[in-house]
Amino acid sequence: MRRQSRPSTTRGETTAPYIVSCFATIGFALVALFVGGAASLPARPVVAAFNRFHAANTATPSIESGLLLLNELNCVACHHAPSGWHDRLPGRERISLAGVGSRLEENVLRGFVQGPQRMKPGTAMPAMLRDDQSSAADDISRYLASLQGAAQKRFPAGDAGRGRDLYSSIGCAACHGSDPTSAADASVPLALGAAYARDALAAFLQNPLHTRPGGRMPAFELTDAEAADLAAFLHAGRRPVVRTEKRVADFAAESQGRSAFATMNCAACHDDGGGAVARPAQPLVSLRTGHGCLAPTPGVGVPFFGLDQEQTRAIVFALQAIQRNPTAPEITPEQRLSERFAQLNCYACHEWRGKGGVEPGLATHLAAASGGGDSLGEPGYLPPKLDPAGRKLTPAWLAKLLWGEGGGVRPYLTVRMPKFGPNSADLVPLLAEACRPEHPLETPPDPTPEDPVS
Repeated sequence: MRRQSRPSTTRGETTAPYIVSCFATIGFALVALFVGGAASLPARPVVAAFNRFHAANTATPSIESGLLLLNELNCVACHHAPSGWHDRLPGRERISLAGVGSRLEENVLRGFVQGPQRMKPGTAMPAMLRDDQSSAADDISRYLASLQGAAQKRFPAGDAGRGRDLYSSIGCAACHGSDPTSAADASVPLALGAAYARDALAAFLQNPLHTRPGGRMPAFELTDAEAADLAAFLHAGRRPVVRTEKRVADFAAESQGRSAFATMNCAACHDDGGGAVARPAQPLVSLRTGHGCLAPTPGVGVPFFGLDQEQTRAIVFALQAIQRNPTAPEITPEQRLSERFAQLNCYACHEWRGKGGVEPGLATHLAAASGGGDSLGEPGYLPPKLDPAGRKLTPAWLAKLLWGEGGGVRPYLTVRMPKFGPNSADLVPLLAEACRPEHPLETPPDPTPEDPVS
């Protein structure tokens, strides 16, 4: 594979930090985040498409920006949307906690339960406990640690150098950024990777849809060796996690933790495998500005997201629209597809109708897998534009690309098309409708015996 520096592309207007120079420090920075050195990073949740397309325009926020946050922060998991808005607010699939005690140490789980933003700055998970509720944090983490899974698959040792190259070449950096610890980087947070044991991290990277079926972390069809290399890279310079001493099962504490898990409505976003059912809160039409989750300092038992002013303003704008109109304004298939691309962060790699695509500072360090790809220019190393996708590809082929097996037709690209899972099935008809030609060519009728042969 040839790798060479390229001039800035025309996609986007700003240049991200130089990707390679940051790789040597990512592993150390991830560790700093894990052990609590994240005070300089904002507590606000990161929603990549909001940061990229809406954060600078919230003096006059759009309904689209607020709906994006309501969906990606999974507000609709607790606060149900009116039926007329369901298509615009589908919500996110619950994250599976089955076997989480086999993946993360109890002390790590406790830190995340007590302060998710401290453990993973930018996380969409709100804080449910205050610092003086340590007993509840102990109980819940004890319960989660009791959720043991099957024996962990063993992976090869892995090579951090190969993992670094893989991170840049297959497209990880498009979502997670050249420096995922930067407060100015509108990428998806990566910090919790340093808290996983090596094999557990490799297993997650190989099949993220197993625990996160919503497709926000898609699967790149990694081999065992590639998953091990990426895990080694993300662990480079990592301070070993202090292993929790295995305690005798405390069924009373675990029972209290299970009860607290239910009381705090954790089941709205997390599936513990025990059949816990989410408890609906007030519907969106009943929410009031400045109260509940939108209060500057939410009360005990109320989720605290750490929203900044721009995010709050956008959410309030969308809530006002929902409360005024029981049915969402009609939008075109192109607009609906754009909303889905924003939710799944497809714009991190792909351009659609002049919007999105790999940021120039990242694109300049992608490479074609062969000399033939270089001769194609940008199409030889950048993910394709999606404008014609619904016309060029059949529904069966789109299904292959999005969640099936195979489907790739660009062997000259090092960037991979990941699998988003069946949750992305609605993209197939949306692409077909949104890409339909405005003036399709008419198919001439079949000739009749009387027609002259030309």
